[in-house]
Amino acid sequence: MDLSMAGYLCIVPYLFVAFSNFLKKGLFEGLIFSYTFLSVFIVTFAIVTDLEVFNVWGNRLDLTPIYYLSSTKEAFASAKASPILPLFLSFISLIIISFYIVYRILAERIYGWNYIKNWPFMGIIFGATVLLFIPIRGGIKSEKLTPSSVYFSKNNFANIAAINPTWNFLYAITHSAIKINPYTYLPKEELQAALKGLFNSSGQQIPLIKKNKPNILILIQDIPTGVENVQRLFSQIDKPYVSFPNMYASGDQAEEGLVALLSGFPALAQNQILEDPQKITKLPYLSRIFFEKGYGTEFYSLSPIRRTSILKPYLMAGSFTKIIDKNDFPTEMGVRSVTSDVLLFDQFLVEHAMIKSQPFFATILLHSAEKPTLTVNQVQEKKASSQTNSEELVAFLTKAAQSNWWNETLVILVPATSLGQSASGSALEAMRSPMYWTGGALEPKTKTISAIHSQVDFPTILLSQLKMKGAAAQFKWGKNSTQTQTPGWAFFNLEDGMGIIKPAGYWLYNVEKKERVFQSKGIERKDRQQGLAIQQKLQQTFIDL
Repeated sequence: MDLSMAGYLCIVPYLFVAFSNFLKKGLFEGLIFSYTFLSVFIVTFAIVTDLEVFNVWGNRLDLTPIYYLSSTKEAFASAKASPILPLFLSFISLIIISFYIVYRILAERIYGWNYIKNWPFMGIIFGATVLLFIPIRGGIKSEKLTPSSVYFSKNNFANIAAINPTWNFLYAITHSAIKINPYTYLPKEELQAALKGLFNSSGQQIPLIKKNKPNILILIQDIPTGVENVQRLFSQIDKPYVSFPNMYASGDQAEEGLVALLSGFPALAQNQILEDPQKITKLPYLSRIFFEKGYGTEFYSLSPIRRTSILKPYLMAGSFTKIIDKNDFPTEMGVRSVTSDVLLFDQFLVEHAMIKSQPFFATILLHSAEKPTLTVNQVQEKKASSQTNSEELVAFLTKAAQSNWWNETLVILVPATSLGQSASGSALEAMRSPMYWTGGALEPKTKTISAIHSQVDFPTILLSQLKMKGAAAQFKWGKNSTQTQTPGWAFFNLEDGMGIIKPAGYWLYNVEKKERVFQSKGIERKDRQQGLAIQQKLQQTFIDL
């Protein structure tokens, strides 16, 4: 990233040099010195400003200070609280040192600059200028340089420290996020009234887990496993299970589902929170909570997560002590196919063949879960292949049930997304994303939790069942649907709309056209207001992170 910033800064002087034969020597010297000193001044100012930005907000220099200081009152309060004198002295000291070094380097070379033949000189300089775009874009790979490209450590402070503040500020300018909520439907009083009681968890909790500190194994699929396949699966392994048939997806992308399941943050209408590495560090994480409780935290996937994946900054910030990805498998084994999930299953079983004193919190992102939204034809193809996938899952769970850790483990089977399309065309069925729990840590009786809930409720449900209600309180968008008096509802966002599901029916709304798409007979004005209020509150929460 430092090379990228250096590449940007070198473009203008390279062009000055290329046309130096057509400029008077005095003008050429003036342009080079002026540009260099101006660049040094700006970069130094950015570095010193970044010191205070990180101290206050915990992230590198971006547009946050500009938005924050747009208010005169807030600007004055910020200036009053900042260590102005140390920052000013630091700036002056860096400027003096930098100007001296730059002048000593430039003066000797610029004053001695002589005329050079236009050819091949200009061709060489133009060629060198073009080559600058290699470090500018972060190399010759297909992915462009982003803030998360420099993440390298499980320590998030080290990852943030690796970001060049000046480069990050320029990136923020060219990729400026929405700062004004486009979904302001209700005034403050009506917004609060509409949201009141929606997230209240109350009533007696249905006990599901018998162990105090069980291992947690989360198997994240691509689309929901059919009811027939689930029944066959659990009958074959002959183990009790808990079903959550009325869980609904938060969005229609696998990445959105992963964030909803592990951080309890809903899918957004326009953005993906994964595209903003600084915001994701402020999310709560199940993995981080279990890490702090003494668990080993593991993530398995066949994507090259540690190199190019959009999930890289998210997982790096999640306190995962072990990340197994495509790069950990021999090249000849990394075949992109549905059956490649067997590689992940086998790797997990090998990793846990020996008895460990430390409990584990492990997530396996099945390879097929990395697919984007499915078309109707693709859904039918996936359904046709679901029996094969179920057989692989049965084989894994059968082996797992015979392992030394099974009796201490809660195994969770959950989809990353919904079907996206349904044969009947029903949006309600299309968004259904049922979840299943099994494992030796479960109460020895098959149960069904029929309340309507969302993927974002999963962290709250899990932590509440483990009697970790303090930790569960971090997940502001979740509710505990295993408590009998908790209101049943689910909210979701799609590419072109949003919806809310209630026991009486559901309501779909196009956020771009601002018009109703569908409304069940049982839906009332209060339900519509709640859907709009959730959307407004969600977008504002994202902006304020």
